[in-house]
Amino acid sequence: MVRRNYTEDDVAEAIFDTTDRGLSQNEAAQKRGVPQWTISRRLSGQASRNERIQAHQRIPKSQEKTLIRWVLRQESLGYAPSHSQVRACVEAILQQQGDNKPLGKHWTTRFVKRHPKLSTKIGKRQEAARFDGFTPKAVNWYFDIRENEYGWIKPENTVNVDEGGIMVGFGLDSLVIGSSDPKKKAMLKGVQSRTWTSFIEAVTATGRALKPGIIFKGKELQKQWFLNEFELIANWHYITSPNGWTDNHIALEWLKDVYLPQTEPHDASDARLIILDGHGSHAQDEWMATCFLNNVYCCYLPAHCSHGLQPLDNGIFNVIKGAYRKELQMLASLTDSAPVDKVNFIRAYAKAREAGMRKDIILSGWRFTGNWPINHHKALTHPEIQPDKEKLLEEFKTPSPPQLHSDDTPKTSRQVREMAKHRSRPTRQKYSKIAKGLEALEMKVAVQNARITGLEEQMAQVRRGKKRKAVPNPNRRFMALSENIAAGEALPDSKEAEIEVDVDEEVESVIEVGVSRSQTRASPDDLPFESSSFDAIFRTTHPEKAKLGPSGKRKTSGRVMYECLHCPPDSPWSNGKRGNAIYHAKRKHASILQTEASTVDEHDSDIITRPSKQPRMDSFFPSRPSDTTLRRVFNRQQYIESIVGLLTRRRLPFSAVKWDEMQDIILACNPAIEDLLLTSRDAAMRHITTTFDLYRPQLKAKLQASVSKIHLSTDLWTSPHRHGILAVCVRWVDNGYRLQKALLAMPECRYSHSGERQATLMAEAIEEYGIAKQIGYHTGDNATSNDTCLKHLSQMLQDKYGISFHPNQRRIRCIAHIINLSLQAFLLASSKEALRAALAAASDVTGAEMYEQFYFTLYDVSANEPTSRSEASEQQEQSFSKVWKGKAKRAARKPPDFRDDKFRGWQTIPAMRKLHNIAVWLRNSSIHSDLWEDRVSLRLGIDNDTRWNSWYKLIDNLIRRQSQIKQFLLDYDKEINDNILNSSDWDYLERTYRFLHPFASATLWAEGKNSTLSQILTIMDGLLRHYEKNKEHYSKPETFDRRILHSIEMGWFILDKYYTMTEDAPVYAAALLLDPSKRIRYIERHWPESWHENAIAGVRTIWEEYKTQPETGPAESVDEVSASQKRQPNEWDALLEELEVTEDLGDSMDDLEDFIKATPIKISGSPLQWWCHKDQRKTYPQLSRMAIDILSIAPESADPESAFSGGRRTLSWDRERMTCENLEKVECIGNWLREGHIQKTVHGGMGVITDTGFDSGGGEDSDVNFD
Repeated sequence: MVRRNYTEDDVAEAIFDTTDRGLSQNEAAQKRGVPQWTISRRLSGQASRNERIQAHQRIPKSQEKTLIRWVLRQESLGYAPSHSQVRACVEAILQQQGDNKPLGKHWTTRFVKRHPKLSTKIGKRQEAARFDGFTPKAVNWYFDIRENEYGWIKPENTVNVDEGGIMVGFGLDSLVIGSSDPKKKAMLKGVQSRTWTSFIEAVTATGRALKPGIIFKGKELQKQWFLNEFELIANWHYITSPNGWTDNHIALEWLKDVYLPQTEPHDASDARLIILDGHGSHAQDEWMATCFLNNVYCCYLPAHCSHGLQPLDNGIFNVIKGAYRKELQMLASLTDSAPVDKVNFIRAYAKAREAGMRKDIILSGWRFTGNWPINHHKALTHPEIQPDKEKLLEEFKTPSPPQLHSDDTPKTSRQVREMAKHRSRPTRQKYSKIAKGLEALEMKVAVQNARITGLEEQMAQVRRGKKRKAVPNPNRRFMALSENIAAGEALPDSKEAEIEVDVDEEVESVIEVGVSRSQTRASPDDLPFESSSFDAIFRTTHPEKAKLGPSGKRKTSGRVMYECLHCPPDSPWSNGKRGNAIYHAKRKHASILQTEASTVDEHDSDIITRPSKQPRMDSFFPSRPSDTTLRRVFNRQQYIESIVGLLTRRRLPFSAVKWDEMQDIILACNPAIEDLLLTSRDAAMRHITTTFDLYRPQLKAKLQASVSKIHLSTDLWTSPHRHGILAVCVRWVDNGYRLQKALLAMPECRYSHSGERQATLMAEAIEEYGIAKQIGYHTGDNATSNDTCLKHLSQMLQDKYGISFHPNQRRIRCIAHIINLSLQAFLLASSKEALRAALAAASDVTGAEMYEQFYFTLYDVSANEPTSRSEASEQQEQSFSKVWKGKAKRAARKPPDFRDDKFRGWQTIPAMRKLHNIAVWLRNSSIHSDLWEDRVSLRLGIDNDTRWNSWYKLIDNLIRRQSQIKQFLLDYDKEINDNILNSSDWDYLERTYRFLHPFASATLWAEGKNSTLSQILTIMDGLLRHYEKNKEHYSKPETFDRRILHSIEMGWFILDKYYTMTEDAPVYAAALLLDPSKRIRYIERHWPESWHENAIAGVRTIWEEYKTQPETGPAESVDEVSASQKRQPNEWDALLEELEVTEDLGDSMDDLEDFIKATPIKISGSPLQWWCHKDQRKTYPQLSRMAIDILSIAPESADPESAFSGGRRTLSWDRERMTCENLEKVECIGNWLREGHIQKTVHGGMGVITDTGFDSGGGEDSDVNFD
């Protein structure tokens, strides 16, 4: 019996036994304990169950492994995360990737089941009774974890954090009246402040102190609490809470805004350890999720042991609090305590912290507790350690009362006189003199202290200014002092300044001080307004883009709006008039303008007096925020997404990440992130690769959820680094009924470019995305290799999936290629025999090479045909040969022979030949080009052998500057020789331009955003009619032109040939009939009657496939269902049914017949958009599916051509060492970004993966793979 508990290693060994060791599948299954059908499935290429279901998991396997590792390590620290905390970690990962869908209800349970290393246990709380306080048992338990499990974490990444607090008014001695017994302590209870202020401190094992977090009691931070003298502590973090203590939100904000930025490890892969007590805020779900995302592990101290094991509690806090009391003593007067408000607290605590947060004191705290270097014997010798409970019962003794130590040294004159009692007279006299001297000194000190206190209060009243509410970032609760000051600038001024004096917790008063009468305030209308002031107050936006001009470009940015930056978010202000914006600034933000107006040069001799004005708070601080603030606002996700977009969508070289100029641009915006920049090409490619691996399964899911067939479009291309590349593009309609397109793959076509090889690569892409059963039609050029390709693809689909794919009926020929071949024949062909030979030669190649082969074959056949005249004039031949030397550089062929009067292409047309020679003359000399631009101001361009529109553009530029060009030709007639255009030449070029113009418009119409397959037959009908009209026109005696008639006949021949081939694919006629603006009336009016029956019969054949399919139209909404449909019919409903006169569409004989015979209607969008509307889908459920499938076919192969055009820019001449694999990833990611399949996080999408592990390692950059 084969066992069922086997591993992947067993499966691999069994497969190896079968393939390399000669065992049968049954023998290998018995040997390795693996089921035989498992080996069979694996050998057939099927993935394991875990690999198959991985695509349906919310997070990748790599992230699950990271989560498991973190959970197990966190458990070894004595605190295993709960189900809710693991769920919070996963939700944080998903939110970071832009996935806001809620996690499944049973995800955590199934996650545990998937991984045998994990198990759900009963978690017991760590109560104080477990260790009975600070005992050796608790110490040994804690140090076993620290030493055995986490001794590998570096000391600079190990941090102890704790919260302390001070009753800001206590600790001050005052004179009271009481008993003369010195042993009785007098407790002071008065009106001074008893406000509690907390502080969060953190220190590393290397002696570094992190910036503190100060928690004031109150509702909002007030700007007048922070004076200009606090410049050195401007990077502290401040926050308020109702009771002055920390809570869950404050702890989480401290972790994100204070701890994480200040403890960023030098090596991104290093873990961080935070030692803290068991406060509930340190174990909340969001806290644990944040720690997981940042590779932070939490080590919780045993209950009732923090005072003995925390470095902060052993020496550091004692020194700080002692120094704080001394600072308050210095602020106190002789008779009473000085008022301790927020200002005095910050001043006193800053000085106390300087004394306590010295490196030697911090290191002594770590050593004393044995936390670093790790030494549990240090903790066991702590003076406050208690014996274990068992030893205490055995050796229980009643402890003796502690000795009370006192210091009898007198400190005041009264104490001196008390000591003089009961002593001898000479001694009392000496004591009396000492007491008098002390009293005199105490009086002087009291007077000076009173004077200092009064002056400080007066200065505080002046400097604090008006009471303003500091508005922090709404996304963060902690605020740095520099941000506090910056936030205060945007606050509106009140009419009166307020000074808050913290008198008592129960009795508080606010003293309002009016503005001095001597202070005169300028009228808002008199305030100066500079352009710099405008930019500082308003942001200029363009909510609506301007319309496109005739040239296809926007001449302006569109409608402008000015948004005020200083108005609160709940009442924003914006206006489109600049004058209104200036008026708003003067009325609402006059204080900002007054501040700028009063900033005058100190050395200006014209100024005699200055208006009295309160100095601005931020004038005492540097304008640059702290590095911590700058690093915190750095959006790494958006930075990496922009880099990936530049490298893929904009096709910058990979070396751009190492450009000094690129780094300078970024550092100019944020100078504190130099170490966070991406400077490795390998790391950039890893970001692109992981993004490619992430979004390919998502694109696969989109394709498989399409409501239409998926249509292919392929083409073959020889890259600049001489590799054959096949582009596989698709189009489909998604489940939101929107047309989508994407580049699926760009594999290398090695060793052979045959149709069979192309079919193999296409089949691999189809299998990769799992869309074999949804394949629709294929759009490509006219190469016969496409016929071979589709035949082999049809056979592969039939053999592997049992899918019937008719290659002839499923092939769509690119309309742009047909137009190009037709006009090449118009310009070049000499006879129909030459055209047939050129078509036969061009059918063996594909892509751009097909046009080149068509041109050269057409030219060669025409040149070798029998001549009718001996030779042309020698002067004409020499004139052309002079100019052809430049042309010969671009094409390795000899100049044509003009000895024959028979038509052989544009070379025998004088006007066309002269125009070509002029273009070559300009191209061959920069001097000629400069002269032309000065006189004509428009580049002429040059013709191309394989693109007819190059001739059209050349003639178009010529006619647009006709008068200037005529004068230029006259001025330089000697240089141009016999290529001066005469009146007949101009006339011929104008006629040629008019003839080519419809072809250019038709090409643009086919390339439009709303183009569909229904346009192809319309385009061919229109162009054939255009040929016939011009043939008729130039056949008249008065307008007879033999040359242009011959060209028309050649072009018509090619177009008619491919027009006839559309009969092989009934889908062309189906698309025409399903266009609501054409229907059957188009065929009846514009086609011969003999064509009607075959065209409609082919469409009916396609309709039979859809007619029998079940309806899958859109579900009716609640509002669309009438009340009679919601209940059972009654007698009234029966009477209404007897009176019904409408007909049910389902009772008609055929939806197709009804639709095509209906009257055509004008539609605003494309036919596909019309059919995707819910009304059409509801009216014609089956027919709409057929229409959506057909009208979503690409009418031309522009998508692969666009991919090759981008690939040509990616593979510039200095980047030809890039591998084909990397080229495919770069082009696919760029295409997915352009088409919206990858949404950036700023737009609500998942963005790209920005794992910091990608930015490190990898050694030196490899030049072979990238540029």
